[in-house]
Amino acid sequence: MSKVLFITEKVSFISEGIINHLKAQDFEVLTVKPDVTAISNFLKEDNTDEEAIDPEVAALLTQEGGEAGAGPEEEKKDIPRIFILYLQGEDNLMIDVLGYIKDLVEDRGIRFFVIGTQEELDTVIGKKADYAAGLYTRPVDLADLIKRLQKEGEAVDKLKEFKSILIVDDDATALRSMKSLLSTR
Repeated sequence: MSKVLFITEKVSFISEGIINHLKAQDFEVLTVKPDVTAISNFLKEDNTDEEAIDPEVAALLTQEGGEAGAGPEEEKKDIPRIFILYLQGEDNLMIDVLGYIKDLVEDRGIRFFVIGTQEELDTVIGKKADYAAGLYTRPVDLADLIKRLQKEGEAVDKLKEFKSILIVDDDATALRSMKSLLSTR
């Protein structure tokens, strides 16, 4: 099961439908507002801040018997590697968020998708969309989106298998410093 970070200003009828469809296809969907701090909270290894989760989604999770936030142990194991930005006409706050996501795509291998009307995509993303793995205009062909996300999820899972480094040194201090250096990336 792949984790998807669904970034949206507010959960609307259509975005909730997309989220429910993703969940039905065995994706774990976390919803967050388009805010750099909120997004970065999901990527921290010691994530204990439940404020990053959208309050509406937290209420839904609580009603379903789930928990509103993931504990630190779960978050260390599997942070979201697929981001979906759902545009709803908000283009004034996106410059910082898009810059942050672009850095994540380049530094951490995050796969980034954007859903919006053609006008929203042109306004918000423009010609700087080279870092986005996919741009989808509304109405979204959910079958196509799911197929693409499943393919990306499989690719992300394969990458997890290969990200291991063995460091051997007789100096314990050097090993600790290398471990701390590598764990921050």
